[in-house]
Amino acid sequence: MLKAVEPLGLESMIQAAQAHADAAEAERRYWHQRVERAEYEVGLARRQYDAIDPENRLVARELERRFEKALQDLEAVRRDADAHIEQLPDALSPKEETRLMELARDLPRLWRAPTTRPQDRTRVVRCLIDHVVVTVPEEGAHVKAEVHWYGGEVSTLEIPRGRSGKHRHVAEPELIELVRRLAREFSDVQVAYILHRKRIQTPKGLPYTANRVANLRKTHGIAPGPRVPRSGDDIYTAQQAGERLGVDRSTVIRFVEAGLLRGAQVTPGAPWRIEVSEDDVRRLTTADTPKGWLTLKAAAAALGVSQQTVLQRLKAGQLEGMRVQTGRRTAWRIRLLSTTYDDQPTLFDTSVCEV
Repeated sequence: MLKAVEPLGLESMIQAAQAHADAAEAERRYWHQRVERAEYEVGLARRQYDAIDPENRLVARELERRFEKALQDLEAVRRDADAHIEQLPDALSPKEETRLMELARDLPRLWRAPTTRPQDRTRVVRCLIDHVVVTVPEEGAHVKAEVHWYGGEVSTLEIPRGRSGKHRHVAEPELIELVRRLAREFSDVQVAYILHRKRIQTPKGLPYTANRVANLRKTHGIAPGPRVPRSGDDIYTAQQAGERLGVDRSTVIRFVEAGLLRGAQVTPGAPWRIEVSEDDVRRLTTADTPKGWLTLKAAAAALGVSQQTVLQRLKAGQLEGMRVQTGRRTAWRIRLLSTTYDDQPTLFDTSVCEV
């Protein structure tokens, strides 16, 4: 349902609703034309009846009968037209379309919010889905379901067929392996927090808690993790490393991504494990520019490459760099290898010539 109401999916549903509204408008014009035709027949019968000589009683009686029938037909057509037109849907206004697109962006967040009740989700589904047609084949491992949305769109799904003795609320093997790796280093509370940050839910669609993580571990024979995350000498979290270096946590992560520090995560969303030695502290917190170290711009000019290429080489470990304090800001200082052009001996340097 959330996939169907994404901005792109909702746009197609709006287009389908617009096509349905166009068809309704064509049917509305058809009924208006029928009413106009019946009104014309009444007017024609009235003019014929008014034009006849009253002395000609036989003709007058026939024209009177035709006039009365035309009036009855007009009344019947008007009743049918009102009944049909009342049931026809109206087209969405531009303001309503814009509002629907805004709601489509907010709906996934509201849908997963813990304050949203199951009754509210059911009401949303009933507002969007007209009916569902399920086809159960005699053979095969899947059941075909067609979801008919209000507006005319149809979504086709294939659902695995239930089998006796098999529970359908089973954790995926990838999730079990992830919990197994996390449990080696984190407690159940921390594992639940990591899974919540990764937006991973139980097979029943519930958020993971410490108790649910513990039940999953016991079911699959996973040993419990330590109460405190494992750490060693010079191993810190991103927050702790930032406090030691005097920078923000996000800056520490950028240092790791740039190759200035060594660090890793068990999985995205898990706490960082970053190595910060005394040398790293001196290298990343020094306030003086070391002799022979160049700025990022000067290093790029000396190497004949762009500044982005220099940063990529720093990240790959091909160059050695450090961050220095310049006023209230920090900047790069890079030491070039002796293989650069300026450090190579000249042709007439006799100190390097063999005798």
